[in-house]
This record gives sequence, C-alpha cells and structure tokens, in this order.
Amino acid sequence: MGENSIDWNEVEAAAIKAKNLSELFALWKVAHSIEKDYKNTFPRKKTENGKLDFPGETFKDSFCWDGYVTGNDVNRKIVALYVFRESNVADEMPNGEKNDTFWLKENIAGTKDDAKVYLGWIKEKYENYRNSISYNKKFSFDKIAVMNLNKRGGYGTVDNASLKNYVIKYQHFLKRQIEIIDPEIIICGGTHKHVYKNILKCKEIFDCKHPTAWR
Repeated sequence: MGENSIDWNEVEAAAIKAKNLSELFALWKVAHSIEKDYKNTFPRKKTENGKLDFPGETFKDSFCWDGYVTGNDVNRKIVALYVFRESNVADEMPNGEKNDTFWLKENIAGTKDDAKVYLGWIKEKYENYRNSISYNKKFSFDKIAVMNLNKRGGYGTVDNASLKNYVIKYQHFLKRQIEIIDPEIIICGGTHKHVYKNILKCKEIFDCKHPTAWR
C-alpha cells in the first residue's frame, strides 16, 4: 500500500487507540509522511542572509523521539512529564534532512553544555513541585518523561505560528501520548498555553519559562 492510499484521518483514529508509545510513534511517523499541507506545520530555519525559510522537503519525514528518558518503551509510573516546544536539530540536520533521534535521552549523562542546562532545570522544577505529587521522593530519571510538541524538530528560533498549527493538527496524537504516560503533574517549559488550550485541561499543569529563555 502506497503512501497516497493511506488516509491521514484514519491514521489519527488509530493513534487515538494506541496502546503504548512505540505504537503511537509509528503511526505519528506515518502521519508526518502523508501530511498534505505540511508547510503549515513546518518550522523555519535561518538562511545565510538571516531570513527564515522552510527546511528541505525530506524534513517532512523527520521525527524526534521523546517519552521515557531511561529504559525502553514500557508503561510505568511517571510522576512528572516535562513538555517543551521542539528539539533543536540545527546542528544535526542543517539542511532539513530527515531526523530520527531522542536528543535528551542520548545526552542523559549531561556532558554537553546544553544538556547540563536542561537536566539542571528539570531537576530544579521537580524539587519546586515535589509537594504537589504523592510520590514525594527525591528526583529520579526513572520517574519522569519528556515530550516535545513539534515532533519534527526545529532550528533554534521557534516559529510560533507554525508551532500552533502543528499542535492543532496533531492535538489528538499529543493528547494520547500524555494519556499513555499518565503523569501526576505536567511541567511546561514555555508551552502552557498550547497544552492547556489545545490538548487537555484535566491534569495539574505548572507553567514555567523555557530552560534556555534567560540566554
């Protein structure tokens, strides 16, 4: 069966019933590949003259994995889910090539400067909101999950219009991911308005600035 014969809405309907993240992400990647108006949900990247432009067409199939930051895709008790806007793939995919990585999981050791910023922020926010969760124990990577709203990734400067379009287009995929992870609390890194307005309103959601917002 070719891509042209697959209906996007049917893929979305299947995603809503996905039993785990692996199943959901497999369907999500198909949805990316057959999305017709994908330029509406594409991030922009800076050109040599400083203007913003679309990455290459192959970037349509890009997919940045996220979810559980340790172990494999086994449903488990998750205390806190951190929601960010998009993974920065400017260094890995400068010309809009297809991406297929989980950046934070690959850098969990925290040796890179950017990883240190993110991991430090994650631990800090966990401690800030520990009194709001029943687990109420010290931070552990086994008890957290991370997700980006735009699963294709972006180029450092978030295009808010495109991000909004992506969240609306893939809101049922995003909602299903949160349902599968089923965290006690959600900690947003500059994403609260998207999560609350377009995805769900039933979880305890904390609004924070993005960990690199100060730089």
